[in-house]
Amino acid sequence: TSTPAPTTTSTPTSTSTPAEPEKRPPTQTVPKLHILVVEDNTVNQQVMIRMLKRLSLTSQVVSNGLLAVEEFERNGSAYDVILMDVQMPIMDGIQATIRIRQMETEQMDQGSNEANDSTFTPVSPSASVSAHVSGSASSTFRSGRSRIPIVALTAHATPMDQDRCREAGMTDFATKPIDIAKLRNIFNNLEL
Repeated sequence: TSTPAPTTTSTPTSTSTPAEPEKRPPTQTVPKLHILVVEDNTVNQQVMIRMLKRLSLTSQVVSNGLLAVEEFERNGSAYDVILMDVQMPIMDGIQATIRIRQMETEQMDQGSNEANDSTFTPVSPSASVSAHVSGSASSTFRSGRSRIPIVALTAHATPMDQDRCREAGMTDFATKPIDIAKLRNIFNNLEL
């Protein structure tokens, strides 16, 4: 008769087999954010929503820059970040970003005028300048910032494309395809 082999317990090794489910990277927490996704391609919209949900983030999707500007005008203070496709019909991401930055400037100017109309007198002229620049006169975004971070999403990664995005007022730039690791890095780099 043969004796049965001894039973041993082993801890799983770090090698993965193709049959195993996708391993998630170590938990790197992303703050709870509400994202405005501006993307015209419905497949890209669905992929982005799934990735944001995996990061436990909430989102609203609009399909072009004009709708993004309208949504920002109505509910801008509800969002922490805008993920903006660059090439879209009706109004592209560059034009939408320029308009959103104009709206923010107008809002900051209005907040600054309201602050100047109050009975508070700064100790020095630089005190009112720093209050205006830091956004404390009119902090309207959930993050407390006076300008919402806008991240360009595009398939074009040339330095000229990046320059165009920055000149329009975009905060960061990411090339497509976007994956969950890129998204996590984007949000962590924004220091929200």
